Amino acid sequence: MSHLHRFIASSLLLTSLFLIACGGAESDAPPGDPPLREVIAFGAVGPQGGRVEVTDPGSEFFGVGLVVPAGALDDFFNITIARVEGRLDSLETVETFSFEPFDLPLRSPARVNIGYRESLAEQTKTVFAETSFVVFEASEEPRLLEPVGRALERNTVGALTDRLGEFFVQHPDLYLGLHVESGLIDPERRQRFADRDGRRIPLASGAGRAFVGSGSIEAFFKSDAEQNLLVLHDHLESPFDLVDALDWLPENGQGGLYFAPKTNVIAFQYPSARPLSESANRLYEILWDRATRGFSTDIVAHGTGGLIARYLLERSHLDREVPFAGAPAPRAEQWVERAVLVGTPNLGVEPEQLPLLEVFDRSSDSDRARLGGVLDQLALEDGFTADLNQFFNAPTTRYFGIAGSVFDTRGDLVVPVLRVLQAPPDLQFPTNGVTLFGGLEVEHRNLHELAATNGVLEQIRRFLER
Repeated sequence: MSHLHRFIASSLLLTSLFLIACGGAESDAPPGDPPLREVIAFGAVGPQGGRVEVTDPGSEFFGVGLVVPAGALDDFFNITIARVEGRLDSLETVETFSFEPFDLPLRSPARVNIGYRESLAEQTKTVFAETSFVVFEASEEPRLLEPVGRALERNTVGALTDRLGEFFVQHPDLYLGLHVESGLIDPERRQRFADRDGRRIPLASGAGRAFVGSGSIEAFFKSDAEQNLLVLHDHLESPFDLVDALDWLPENGQGGLYFAPKTNVIAFQYPSARPLSESANRLYEILWDRATRGFSTDIVAHGTGGLIARYLLERSHLDREVPFAGAPAPRAEQWVERAVLVGTPNLGVEPEQLPLLEVFDRSSDSDRARLGGVLDQLALEDGFTADLNQFFNAPTTRYFGIAGSVFDTRGDLVVPVLRVLQAPPDLQFPTNGVTLFGGLEVEHRNLHELAATNGVLEQIRRFLER
């Protein structure tokens, strides 16, 4: 071994021991509770390129590694690969791998091979194909990386990256359900997304861009319901799913509920696989924190978004998980005049309409807690919707229900008509109105995707007219 190689090896060993002792890079974990970190590979790579990877076939991380092309680096660098626990709030079966030094710039993309547990494939089988797993970078601005193949026999997925960091393997739908950030979408800024198999995945570093909504958040909180509209998306969707010429949200001032007429059309984004009360409470906190005197809004919600709207209006002011600054806490009804619930499963849905339920059933207790939003939608005697209905805490907000019935199916192929319009018995639908649309054009997603032509949008406008 040369002096250079001895020096590199010694440096790597000392660095690894130091990082293990100190918990590695800066963490989001609470002080005194650093993430668990296990170095699984290290090596030196220079201008000629090289590989750093786990080469032991007996290792559970066999195949995890980095392939650096010639010319990507202008000097020798010590590369460390570690498995990290406690940094990513995801399913237990999702592994996070750290490639260091963080943010090391690469002149040309390198390939990272990221591993996942066999139990992740088992947990998601029959719902998501193993070949649909992709690699995300777990940074402050998560990225969906360009795929470059996979090795199913090693449980690894390959991707290209232009910098080092932390990476994990996940299915895009599970990313939507578990990892998207809760919050209001700013209609004045083009929102970034990554396009994957025709789906727009909200990512701050995505290559795609689109306006979502109209007006401004600042004006929203200074205006009333005559000018304001708050829009909530459905399960495993995002505000991007509501943006189209015939859809609910205006893009560049065209189409959708922009013509309600509403000056400020603002979307609320949330991770729908997580407990619905968490998302409702997050929205409650935002409204409570930012509402000015005279502020109010109307709500239009699709599917699961309607359950969040109901919890916001009926329960959030009573929920102990909301960090109240004083008592009594205000009811959200003071901020919401009307709420249109489109295809909302007020009595829950049957198991066959929730593919993620199979993932839920194969999960550990901690994973089930993370996937609580799946269970919340089921028609159970002691479930989320049953609790809302049994102890219905009627707000002054006026509810309006819209349901679709595809020919003689008595439902929109996801939610039966009766579960939209007749729950709970004293819900204010009979007083404030219900509407039923029939035909293929009112299948569950078409209740928003074709809203401008199937009558749904016109009915929403009528109810919201003053």
